[in-house]
Amino acid sequence: MDKILDSADNPLDGEGWWKMSEEPWQTLACCMEIANAVRSPNPEGSVKYIRLYSLWRPSFNLK
Repeated sequence: MDKILDSADNPLDGEGWWKMSEEPWQTLACCMEIANAVRSPNPEGSVKYIRLYSLWRPSFNLK
């Protein structure tokens, strides 16, 4: 959680954890939404639906 909050609070000058993601801008947006939710007086009411895109490449057979 520390890396998520650092990313949200200090996206340019922080640890830069979000930059290591395959989709860094999507990761940063999620970090900011999570930070807003956990700091809200009503976290359940602040949940947003974030569209996540992924190229799922299974490394095993699903049969």
